[in-house]
Amino acid sequence: MDRLLLQRLYLERIKELEMKEKTQIVSVFTRKTINDLNLSLKLLDDEITTGKISNKSKILRLIHDKNLKEDMINFFKEFEENYPVYTVDLCHKIRCDLDKYLKALKRFGTSEVRIPDALNEDFVNKYDAETFGMLLGTLIFKHRIDVNFAYRILFYSDSYRVNEVLCLFDKYEFNFVHFFGFNDFFFKLCDLRDDSYDNFVNNCQFLNLCGIHFKVDSYSSDILMRDNKIMSNISILCSYGLMGKIVDINNYYLFKILSSDNIASDIDAILEIGCYDFLKNNIETLALDRVKRLQVLKCIDTPVVDQEIYDITMKSERFVLSDEEIDLEFNTVIDDKNGYYLNLRLSDLEQFKLEDNNILYSIGGVLVSVNKVKRLLEEGNDMYTSITSGLVLSSLEFNNMMDVLKPFQYKKKQNN
Repeated sequence: MDRLLLQRLYLERIKELEMKEKTQIVSVFTRKTINDLNLSLKLLDDEITTGKISNKSKILRLIHDKNLKEDMINFFKEFEENYPVYTVDLCHKIRCDLDKYLKALKRFGTSEVRIPDALNEDFVNKYDAETFGMLLGTLIFKHRIDVNFAYRILFYSDSYRVNEVLCLFDKYEFNFVHFFGFNDFFFKLCDLRDDSYDNFVNNCQFLNLCGIHFKVDSYSSDILMRDNKIMSNISILCSYGLMGKIVDINNYYLFKILSSDNIASDIDAILEIGCYDFLKNNIETLALDRVKRLQVLKCIDTPVVDQEIYDITMKSERFVLSDEEIDLEFNTVIDDKNGYYLNLRLSDLEQFKLEDNNILYSIGGVLVSVNKVKRLLEEGNDMYTSITSGLVLSSLEFNNMMDVLKPFQYKKKQNN
């Protein structure tokens, strides 16, 4: 028996008495009963905000209804066993404004059956009746959120967070087709138990600072609410000189790239095939997950020599092998070249950097991604692994590269 439930029981009884007044001759006793009930609750609130109830008998004398008196006694008992925190403001809201909350719920279509379960003390403490009605109406009529979903949003949020989320619609371009997934998106942003709002705001602000135009739709919204994947992938794009290429690309391709789990290795593979300039001219292809096609063409001695061949290879629905066959039959490894170790430092590789592209080494004619080598070394790999990982080489290419690195190499002695 909490204070809000007690108020609802009293409210129902008071409404019954008021209806009696309207249908019968006005009774002085009926009016006195109503006044006494209101006074008993006011006296109760004055007491419980101090932490104890010392005038129980005085309060009970004002209650003429046997059932309500029993409800009040039950409240006294539970209050003493587990004293909840009540403020003067909360008591006032419960006593004076509960009827306004219930009318707002009815006005927006919440059924009578659900009303007793729709409010609790925490909810009433977070929203005054006017704010509750205004926010509920905004969610339902302006943003077309289902009424029960709108109430759920308010239940797990507060007025500050909901207003912050509403302000986002003035800052960014939202494009939810037929509001697909919009209810869930709005709920996640408002839910105080979730970190989706902070992630969303941070990611949107970061994209704006980078000068990237984007829309919030059913696809991008999910990505924007995740943690730091967007920021880390933009950092990777910057390190490859590709940042300026994604500023105005298609929204789907943009977020496909920014949410990729293997963007760095894909770029490395494209660079080492010799297609860096083709990638810069068509950055959308980075979102298609078809990098292995380029490696297959190299293996069958059909290199990509111009932009047209690159675009067709990456964007065509058909290829010499299906994507499934590529995954099953093709691996980007050097055949059994293990056992080589390179006794050199990263600075020793500076001599191999291309003059016109400082993110590539050319070692014996073999292109090697500078960023890949640095990244794999930082992960604890040895120099040989860091250079050769992911390369697709013929025996001749491998031998040419190892000849150039001969001053730095030795073979590990095989154990018998």
